[in-house]
Amino acid sequence: MKTRYRIGYPYANPSPEKLRDVVVVLEPNNYAGYREVRDSNHNIYVLPSSDPGPPILNLCHHGVSGTIIEQNDHSKTSIAQNGRINGAGVSMQLALVLAAFAQYEHNKAQNLPLVLLSAAIAKPIGAPPFLDATIKTYCDANEVEEDIIKKYNAAKMAKAVALVLPTRDAHILSQKLQQKVNDITIFRQQLSNEKPCIVAADDVSLPQLAAHLGICKFHYTSSKKRTSLSRKLVQSLLITFAATCLFWWPWVSPKDLKIHDENFNAANYQVTYFANSSQIDRFPQHANAQLVPNSNQRKLYISLKVKQGDINAAVFFAQPYQPTKHGALYALTFKATALCNQATVGNDMDHNGRLYFYFALEQDGKIYITNKAHELLLNDFRICEETATQNNFKEFANSYLHTNESVQPDFSASGSQIKYGFIFFGGTKSTAYIGTCGYVEKWSVTIKRSKS
Repeated sequence: MKTRYRIGYPYANPSPEKLRDVVVVLEPNNYAGYREVRDSNHNIYVLPSSDPGPPILNLCHHGVSGTIIEQNDHSKTSIAQNGRINGAGVSMQLALVLAAFAQYEHNKAQNLPLVLLSAAIAKPIGAPPFLDATIKTYCDANEVEEDIIKKYNAAKMAKAVALVLPTRDAHILSQKLQQKVNDITIFRQQLSNEKPCIVAADDVSLPQLAAHLGICKFHYTSSKKRTSLSRKLVQSLLITFAATCLFWWPWVSPKDLKIHDENFNAANYQVTYFANSSQIDRFPQHANAQLVPNSNQRKLYISLKVKQGDINAAVFFAQPYQPTKHGALYALTFKATALCNQATVGNDMDHNGRLYFYFALEQDGKIYITNKAHELLLNDFRICEETATQNNFKEFANSYLHTNESVQPDFSASGSQIKYGFIFFGGTKSTAYIGTCGYVEKWSVTIKRSKS
């Protein structure tokens, strides 16, 4: 499916008499998040690595870049100094989650009509982005009127064919401008850029809106498609085949879901450490596991301090997968680029200084690790990759040395929520405290919901 419109968002000009009206046109790119904007002079502004960008894209492996369209009035100042991305990004969320999955024919996007959107997105807790997300308003009704009028003026400046707003905001703007409110089916028509039409999108219309714009709606819905046969066809089948069924319920095979992260926002993770040593039990203050995003290198950093025993740091995404809502799992494919970086190696360290790395998941308060141990070598990044079905996991009991292979997670549609992540293991024979740490540069997990 090829996307039929350019997608973007307008700014509400805080000072129209001094500043130029601005909109940003979005395009999908190969990098996660929203970190790059080109201004009207073709200068490129990139967010500093310490800024994670709009959080709506944090758990999505798709990303976008932006191009600014500004009012042609040189007596005014640019609202986007050096292309800087301004604001908290709430009203741009709808545009971001649609543009991330747009697909354009090569070098033809710039000729397509422009649709601007201004709405927030609400994601169900635990759902992969952006399944069953809903469209929401981004501020109170008494605050939005002046804001959306300014955004409409920006849309008119950019010759957008439509401004899409939540239903409440669309009707507020309609009353103020005395202009008709359209529903999302208007995108089936050929639209004029002389004056943007006002389009209302209700809470649950995200999949349909995507489809009208030429974006696959199954990025936004986990619903099964239900189709009934006509009574005449059922009667024909009954006569022909002597069947008793009245309806046919075809199954639309769900797509694989891929979660990707190389930004490492600490708020997206939970970290738990496990100590298996009497020495550590007596001195718990010396055993720690920390999640520290490195602002320059963007690595996930795990630090362990051990003495006469082993210690494990379990790292899990805070947002779980819900099988009861999103369907059974067939397998998980993990991939990570990881490194061992130990402060001390040699005879004092178990396993000749190697750091073990396991892919893992958590369900019903239990942690399960895969059967395969990935050995990380000192200062040598390596790619670890593994596909694991339900039977390839075993229960983890405070140490990779203590597992229960007879207990597996439940991947069925009735199973409890699942969090996915990984575990580092470090050990020492020394009676002194030994520091050891590991890094993950980037990682992903692909959730396969069917065997094929």
